[in-house]
Amino acid sequence: MKRIGTFLYCAAGLLAAGMMALALSTFSPLRSGGLTVGAALGLALLGGAGFCRRALRGDPSERTPALAGLILAGLCLMLACGAFWERRHESFKKDCAARGWPTSLADFREARPEQDFAQAPLEQAYARLGLEAVKKELEPWGGAVLAPGASRPAGAWARACARIEAGDVDSALMRRSRLAPMDYAAAAADPLGAPLPALSAHVAFSRWLRACAGRAPDDGRAWAQVGRLRQLARLAATHRTMIGQVVACELDAAAAKAALEVLARRPLRAALPEPAAGALRERLALSRMTEGLRSELAMSFDMTSWFKGPGSSGSWRTAERVLSWVGFFDINGLAFSRMLSGFAEVKTRAEAEAAAARAREALEGLPDWPYLLARIAMPDFGRLFLREFEARTWCRMALAASALGRFRAARGRYPKDLAELSPSFLAPGEAADETAGQGLVYRASPRGFELCGRGPKADGKDSRGQDFCVRVRL
Repeated sequence: MKRIGTFLYCAAGLLAAGMMALALSTFSPLRSGGLTVGAALGLALLGGAGFCRRALRGDPSERTPALAGLILAGLCLMLACGAFWERRHESFKKDCAARGWPTSLADFREARPEQDFAQAPLEQAYARLGLEAVKKELEPWGGAVLAPGASRPAGAWARACARIEAGDVDSALMRRSRLAPMDYAAAAADPLGAPLPALSAHVAFSRWLRACAGRAPDDGRAWAQVGRLRQLARLAATHRTMIGQVVACELDAAAAKAALEVLARRPLRAALPEPAAGALRERLALSRMTEGLRSELAMSFDMTSWFKGPGSSGSWRTAERVLSWVGFFDINGLAFSRMLSGFAEVKTRAEAEAAAARAREALEGLPDWPYLLARIAMPDFGRLFLREFEARTWCRMALAASALGRFRAARGRYPKDLAELSPSFLAPGEAADETAGQGLVYRASPRGFELCGRGPKADGKDSRGQDFCVRVRL
């Protein structure tokens, strides 16, 4: 029995020393997580061995007060460290709230009747239209303007497009104010369990709408298809998550490309209707990625609360409890949310690149322990913001192409350069390429023009390697 008692006392001593070492490791200045863990284990073994040595010299029960004191000191140190990091995390959270940023997904909740949501009616309309069959034909079709790939004969495409016009898509698309219902309060309580709507069907439908806009037999029907695309993008943007904003950017770009296709196929009357031009200018004033980033910031605070609260089930639950006591989740939540906040004011590609560089530098400067989660979970927001700049550049290209058409109608020729368009035909700054921080590339000829974005690599291609140009021939 004495041996068993001695073993138990030694194990308890090692555990208490380990608790203290774990708490102190959260303040480690060592860059290497391996060195930090090794130092913590060494400290725990040293403290536990010292206690065991004393316990082996006599009756273990005589060391009960010392063991109780060691365990109490370990618990107090753990809780003190946890309280320190929790205060720092909560202080930053209050700073974010003072700036008007959301600090929980529950901040996005709103009460809406079921008839405001378009997701279910749209899915039913897609099924009746036969979207799956058409989607397979459009999959090889890249994102380039006037790209080939629609394999149906013209008559078959006309019938397919007529189904959209005659169907019940508009009742779901134009009369609803939100895309899909989401319980943001429930998502705040369990961020990992929040369901996301199926958005891929909307991207596939946007390709169908683009194909129909370019092949419409008259202007009215062509611009109606572009209007459907714009509304689809607006609905997607009402889903406040980052994935909703990424899809909305994709649909914004699709609407601008569809407008360019309509203009390119009608070069003698190439001008945007005023509602379409106004919608494109409204889009230039928006930043979908900033909205998505706000939801990511809110989710990061909710994730920290979730790990410290209900957390995982099973064997991971115990580990999460111990780690939360020493402030592990507050440490990582603070680092992650700070890096996210660095993107909150991004407006240009240069600012996005600077914010991404700061985030990378901050990540590289963090030790592996205890910043394990922050180092693993931080996405490349610089690349996400590039989607935003590409979508807005497509909108600027559509406005510039329309201005070129109106210039030719008024002067009988295309301008030598885009500067001739300003200010009568195009507002100053609207011919900018946001992916490069420079102007759009314009090449005129007697029989048409070529208008291109420079792209992130200045090669006339977008971030996916697709053609970033529109070419108009009379």
